[in-house]
Amino acid sequence: MPTETIVAQVNELADGKMKEVAIGEIKVLLTRIKGKFHAIGGTCTHYGGHLAEGALCGERVYCPWHQSAFNVISGDLEEVPGLDAVPRFEVRIDGENVILQMPEGVSERRTMPMAKPDPQER
Repeated sequence: MPTETIVAQVNELADGKMKEVAIGEIKVLLTRIKGKFHAIGGTCTHYGGHLAEGALCGERVYCPWHQSAFNVISGDLEEVPGLDAVPRFEVRIDGENVILQMPEGVSERRTMPMAKPDPQER
């Protein structure tokens, strides 16, 4: 069962900004894009850089170490050298509280689905 944790107040994070929060041992990157809050894993899947120290450009965050790019809405890896995607977490607003839902047994990386082979292209 997921646990819910208040990670910020609505007025703490301006639009187009990000911050790192910790839920137990898991680092989470909280962003506010076009007025909506999003949360993904906060550690790069390449060498473990803190994404909150990187650059937020639109819906992408770039790792400060080697410029892996992750989508801050989905957690998908968009540019290497990252090895996997990062998890995405549900976020909801209750009054002025930003609440993050953390599932049990979450990992700091997520394998994206592979493309299916096309037998026509042999």
